[in-house]
Amino acid sequence: MIFPLRSKTAFLLLFFCFLLTFHSSAFGGGKKRTPYQRDITPFLSIHPLPPGEDHPKMEYKGLFRGHHIFVFPDLNALVFFDKKDLSQKKYYYFIRGQEEGQLSRLSLFTASDSSFWFADQGNRLTRFEYREDSFTYAGTSYVPGVRQILNLYVLGNDLWVFGSTIRGNFSLLRCTLMGSPVEEIFSSSPPIPGNILFGRDSEGNLLYTFQ
Repeated sequence: MIFPLRSKTAFLLLFFCFLLTFHSSAFGGGKKRTPYQRDITPFLSIHPLPPGEDHPKMEYKGLFRGHHIFVFPDLNALVFFDKKDLSQKKYYYFIRGQEEGQLSRLSLFTASDSSFWFADQGNRLTRFEYREDSFTYAGTSYVPGVRQILNLYVLGNDLWVFGSTIRGNFSLLRCTLMGSPVEEIFSSSPPIPGNILFGRDSEGNLLYTFQ
């Protein structure tokens, strides 16, 4: 009586394995289906840059007053394209250098209303005012205690600065618009926690995360 029972058990096991092999989807196995994703193509508006303007070294920096801003490092220039169709463009050239009113690079900046803050040369901040389609130098300041500014963001009357400090840490500081520290939000020992990303919520509060 034992052997027939074993034979029946073996047969059932083989049958079950057969089902798993050829009909695994019936048991929740097999190839997973791709989750449904709504096609967003109808909601996209793609406008290529004008011929001759799609230079691979240009860096996109965001929107400002209805214009897409690009940085052209080789020319030390900001390039403005019209938001709607990218047809209109303006080049704004900055004197390259280390003296006050000059900029060694343009890739790190933040803007609000009519003001631009550029960070270069370690902890240096250079402010320009943008009025009547032109930039005017408005002053230079330095963020004390910071060795190298890694990112910055202006929100209201606060300038948020993230960078390495002379203590050897990485800190996020809430500063005045002139770069004077008001509050240290957090400080982290090396290694760097990541690339910090700034934004704001629907109520205008600061948001930040590390990538």
